Amino acid sequence: MVAGMSADHTRHHTLKDTASRYAALSLENYAHIRALAERIAREMCAYLHPNNPPCVFLVPPQGPFQPRDYGGRAFTVSGRGFLPLGPIGFGLAVRVSDHADFLRVGLSCAKEGEELVVRIKDGGAYEFHAGEADADLSDFFEHLYQHILNWYEERIRLYEEGHYGGGGMGFEMVRIGDEQPDEDADRPDPDHATAPVSDY
Repeated sequence: MVAGMSADHTRHHTLKDTASRYAALSLENYAHIRALAERIAREMCAYLHPNNPPCVFLVPPQGPFQPRDYGGRAFTVSGRGFLPLGPIGFGLAVRVSDHADFLRVGLSCAKEGEELVVRIKDGGAYEFHAGEADADLSDFFEHLYQHILNWYEERIRLYEEGHYGGGGMGFEMVRIGDEQPDEDADRPDPDHATAPVSDY
């Protein structure tokens, strides 16, 4: 018998115990990030305009999308078949007209120490304590609002000065009624994924 090993606890037992710990932490990481993302989507609309009809939806951060709530399929771990332990991306579709025009903003979230750090694509980063379910999000909402508003204002300014500018600051636009295939429809929800089954 190898030193440090016994018939009751082999290297395989150690490997399985460690993999089980990884799986538990992956689920914890996803739960923290999803809870914060859902709260951002739920409360952002009220910040923009109290009593407004639904105007912010949780959507995938990339690929074709429709302005509706995607639930677990809004996150980059969707369709992976396992939950990796790392940063997770998601998107917000924000209604920007009285009609059906929506703009998508890409975000990512990672746990750093006891903080959840949300990064806006081509924008800033905000920290939230992982255990504070009722933390004040107003500063983050104002930053996100200004980020979107500044994109429009900068393009208007450039045009009025004779330029079109470039870059999209992570934004994409869609209008309800536009035909876009929903590639996420058949992807498994990460709530039902397993962990850890991954390739190096």
